[in-house]
Order: sequence, then structure tokens, then C-alpha cells
Amino acid sequence: MIKRFILNRYSSYTPDGKFWLTVGAIALVVDMAIGYSAGAAQATFWHGVGGAGLALGFAFLPDAAYEEMENKRVLPALL
Repeated sequence: MIKRFILNRYSSYTPDGKFWLTVGAIALVVDMAIGYSAGAAQATFWHGVGGAGLALGFAFLPDAAYEEMENKRVLPALL
């Protein structure tokens, strides 16, 4: 089910969009790996997981906040 959703979503992009989506996904995976590696080297496994989670959050939260502002939901957008 998830695989089908991803394939349907991916096929809805133009060739340029597919290229940039792929570049972005690879960059996100690399950023999460760096965050995990740095966190785990500094403290513990969970510190590394937190670093990877921060990378994931910084990738998606700005778009989520923008969408909330577009829908006039100011408080969730600010948080």
C-alpha cells in the first residue's frame, strides 16, 4: 500500500520534478546519516537518532508551517 502510494505520487511529477525530488530524497538520507553519526559519536545511540530526527524535521516542518498559514491556522504555523 505504501509502495503504491509512493509510486503514484512520484509518477505525478514532471521529469524535472522527478529529478529534483530524487536529489532531495538522497540529500535528506545523507543529512540524516550525518546527523545520526555525529550524535552517536558525541553521546549515545539515542542522541544519534535525535540528530537524524532533527534533519527530518527541518526538511518537512517549514512546508507544514506554510500550509497552516495558508489555511489561516496561525498558532500551529508558529509552533
